[in-house]
Amino acid sequence: MSISLQRILVPMDFSEHTDMALITAHHLADHLGAELRLLHVVEPLRSMGISNYGHEICRNWEVSQKEAAEELMHKACDAIPLPADRRDFRTVSGRPADAIPAVAKEDGVDLIVLPTHGRSGLEQLVVGSVAERVVRNAHCPVLTLKPFGRPLAVEAR
Repeated sequence: MSISLQRILVPMDFSEHTDMALITAHHLADHLGAELRLLHVVEPLRSMGISNYGHEICRNWEVSQKEAAEELMHKACDAIPLPADRRDFRTVSGRPADAIPAVAKEDGVDLIVLPTHGRSGLEQLVVGSVAERVVRNAHCPVLTLKPFGRPLAVEAR
């Protein structure tokens, strides 16, 4: 049986956990001849006030976050040693747990490679798990990577 993956999505939150997912996804894309797509989700601030001034601050914050993320995503994408037509990035607004599966479906992604942050117990209960919700809601397989293990794909020596 052969695995046919055309598009691999890596959600990026710019944490150290993302690096492991990006390395793993790059090796898979390189080996399988797939496209590698990076995604960053900017979560909008919840406005506490009713005034237009409060909404304007939130909107400006979101725009500045998207601009900063676009710059980081551009650098990350350029650093991936794949041909330019096999790597791309996208920045969207929304809740990561909702936006990641939605973008994956919209872009026809075949696999999502997602790091977990290793939360458990009360922190897991209170904060929740983006990875868990993505696994539940994605239309495609999701490869989750634990933060304290070795990546599945390692550099050849």
